[in-house]
Amino acid sequence: MFRMRFRYLLPSLDLALSVAFVLIPLSRCLPYYRLRDADGRELINGSPFDVCVGNSSVFAMELNLPAASVVLPALSLKWDYSNDQHDWFHDLAWRSVGFTIVGVVVWFFVGRVLDDLIERRRAGALPGSHIPDLIFAVVTAVYMTLVVVTAIYMTLVSTQPGRSQGLGNAWLFVIWPVFWVLIGYLSLAMRIVQMIKRKNKRKQ
Repeated sequence: MFRMRFRYLLPSLDLALSVAFVLIPLSRCLPYYRLRDADGRELINGSPFDVCVGNSSVFAMELNLPAASVVLPALSLKWDYSNDQHDWFHDLAWRSVGFTIVGVVVWFFVGRVLDDLIERRRAGALPGSHIPDLIFAVVTAVYMTLVVVTAIYMTLVSTQPGRSQGLGNAWLFVIWPVFWVLIGYLSLAMRIVQMIKRKNKRKQ
């Protein structure tokens, strides 16, 4: 009987949502990308491109949040070693594309977690583990823990007198990180159990 695997279903769904809510709006805003003033200087503050993109980049980042562990260091290196003085780290176009591409890989591994859980319920045992699964679990758990701690700190700071303006909705940024940290630790627990069982089998 044909059974759709989540490792293929989730990346496909992620890509479809990203095309609809990230890449299509991004393509419509490209005419405003890196506009320059009469002196040839790039418009940074109040960039028409940033206004045009709106929440599309935020959607890409929140939907694929663990991808930040790859995308943000890559953009930071691009910023450090470029000679055009462009703020690559905060570039919404590159962020949107980067999170979309790496996000497909992220959701593939999330799908593998769900597939293994289903297999555990069906067959009574977890399938064999793989090193890429363990790497994804460790990176997601550690990185998302840092993100959750930072988001909670921002929420607490926003409640202090004189600092609520602009940070009052910071709690919204806790929801997605909490979801991802749960995925990370669930995956990590599964991979550790798999490794222990494999090690015990080798000893027998």
